[in-house]
Parts: sequence; structure tokens; C-alpha cells
Amino acid sequence: MKNETTTPPINFLLCCNDKISKYIPVIQSSLYQNIKERPVCITVAHFNHITLPEQQMIESFGKEHGQAVHFVTHDVKPFETMHTSLSPKSHYPAEIFLRLGAVDFLPDAERCLYIDIDTLIEGDISEWYDMDFNGFLLASKQVEPMGMSGKFGSGVMLLNLSLWREEGWTIDRFTAESLEFNRKGWTELGDCGFLNRLFEDRAIVLDYRTFAGWNTLSSQMKKLDYSTISPKIIHYSSRESVVIGKPWKYYIDEELFKKYKQFHCSGRWPVHFPGHSYYLYQLWWQAAKNAPNYELLRYEATLRTDAINYDLFISIRKEIKRNKKRLSAAENNHAQAIMVLTDRIKQLELDIKQSN
Repeated sequence: MKNETTTPPINFLLCCNDKISKYIPVIQSSLYQNIKERPVCITVAHFNHITLPEQQMIESFGKEHGQAVHFVTHDVKPFETMHTSLSPKSHYPAEIFLRLGAVDFLPDAERCLYIDIDTLIEGDISEWYDMDFNGFLLASKQVEPMGMSGKFGSGVMLLNLSLWREEGWTIDRFTAESLEFNRKGWTELGDCGFLNRLFEDRAIVLDYRTFAGWNTLSSQMKKLDYSTISPKIIHYSSRESVVIGKPWKYYIDEELFKKYKQFHCSGRWPVHFPGHSYYLYQLWWQAAKNAPNYELLRYEATLRTDAINYDLFISIRKEIKRNKKRLSAAENNHAQAIMVLTDRIKQLELDIKQSN
């Protein structure tokens, strides 16, 4: 039967709050589609904010594929201490430091792959997962370009939990180290900068060009020839993440995608928009189609799309007014069609906020 094997499972660690936990099934979908010859075990760490029905949905989806999913919770206090010590001005929540509790959350695992929620698995990663650590604490992708946060990224990391456990890299130790960093004035590091300072010479840093076939950031796709490379891990993130939207934000076709991007890149439209290609955007939605909550994800994304359609029209109208031009007949027709939806859009935006 499926997964009846002595091969150890690939352990995944996910950490999130209830605002983005709805996207976990998309990760599951990509995992179950691409890793079929080996058991997969997902551990989700949170501060007890993810609702029981959502947990049950995610666990049931795993059982349908014969795979295990576990939810673990922890007191928020030590992670709030890390957040206050290392990211006092950050807009990111304390959950970003949950990844540092890997040893506590997976007490029996020798290794695990931590991935952010905005990640897809697009191939069998067994070969990389089983790599020899050679005494290093973790392996991760090079951050490009290099910056103050360090040499390697923290969004996708292969963790040597046996060595973490041997050296005592527990939640308590990370908390103590964060307080010491704060005392020295080393703040605004976030989880990534913190790990880079601690493990600077103890991490395998993989070159983003030679390692592109295994793992890449969506922002790096345009810098490489992907006609011959199909990354097995895609992380929808970049240093411009404040500006670059996630693939789940909109549900649009390629023509509209190009139109939105044109206005965004021209600087005339201050709406957050993906910096990656339509191909990458499409990959995420292909995985989402097999998720049990696909209809909900598509519904919410469609509502946001309706809202930004309205924003786009307002931007165009303001620009024409500034230039003292008149709307063409076609633009007037478009305007009337959109204005009819105004009240509905406002109500739907309210619905989205309430659902989050």
C-alpha cells in the first residue's frame, strides 16, 4: 500500500497565524502531487489561533492522501520577547519567530524542511532533503542581492535538528540570545538577520544560480534562464515583498494581468501587485484547484479583483482629468459598468476584512 516503506518521512514545518492558514491546503496540494514515493509529515505551529474546523479540514486533506498533519501550539510569550527584542518596528507578527522552535515542535525528527506559507513544492525534493550536513546546522538559499539581513534566507531552510538538539538550540536558548542581542543594540534583525548572526559560519549557503533547479525566489526567476530549469521549490517572496503581492491576492486572466502590471510599473497605480510572471501566478492557482477550500480562495481573490478594477478605473479617470481630456465613449461605457458595481465592491471588501 501507499507509503508502507522504511524510508523516513520528509518532515515539513509550517508556522503561521489564522490570517494565512487558509493557504496551507495549497502547499499540501503541491506536496501530494509531486512527492508520491515517500511519506510526508507536516507540522503546523501556531499560537492556538487557527480554528478547529480549519485544522480538521487540513488534517482530513492529508488523510485523503495517506499523509500525516499535526498541529502544535505554544505560549506566545517567548516569541513576543524575540519579536520585541529583534523586530520592535516590524509589521510582521510574532509568528515569524515560531520557526526557531523547530526542536521543540519536532522532538523526534532528525531533520526538517521549514517553508513559508507562500511556497510551492513543484518536484520531488528527496535528494536535497537527504543531503549530508557535514556538521552544519542548516542549509538555505543565498540571499541575492546581499543585504543587511545576511547571507542566507529564512523562508526555506533545511534544518539539522539532531545537531540543534545536541547543542541546545531550543526556544529558551533563542529567547535568551535575543535578549542579549537587544542589550548589544542589535535590533531590527528579524528572524532572518538573527539566524544569520547566530549561524553565520555554520550554515550551508547555496548559490542562487547553481541551486536554481532545487529552490528559487520568485524575484530571481527573471534573472535566470528557466526555459531549461524547473525549480522544485518556488518561494513567492523577495526583498520588495512590501510591493510585490502574493499570487492568492487576485484571480485574473493573462490579459488583465499584463494590464495591471503595466499600470503598476508605470508608477501611476499605487496598488500592490505581483512582480513575478503570469506563469508563476498560474502555477499557484493550478495547485490551489486541488485544495478543499479552492472555491473560497477563488471567491475572495475575485472580490479583491473587483475592487482593484474599480481602483484602476478611478486612477485612469483622475489622470484624464488632470490632463483636461474627456473620456472616450468606450471609457464611458466601461465607467458606467464599473460604477454599477461600486456598492457591491465596498460590501465585498468589508466581507473580506471580516473573514480575515
